[in-house]
Amino acid sequence: MRRTRTSTRDALGGSTNATAEVRAPADITAALAALVSAEHAASRDRIRACVDSPDPETARLLALIGASEAAHVPALRDLRA
Repeated sequence: MRRTRTSTRDALGGSTNATAEVRAPADITAALAALVSAEHAASRDRIRACVDSPDPETARLLALIGASEAAHVPALRDLRA
């Protein structure tokens, strides 16, 4: 996830909070919960970036990225069930 966010940040010339060191919990349930939380936060970051976008094309791209990140949340929740 960090590599994806870093490459997205670099491509868009902005910040994605991808530089923080994160350790995955050893417990699978806790790890999935952490991933759900990270994807949820990432999608919210993308919404804010859309609003602050300097042009419509960048806003559109950020919206698509945010939608992708948001779609990961229910998929990850299903894995926990």
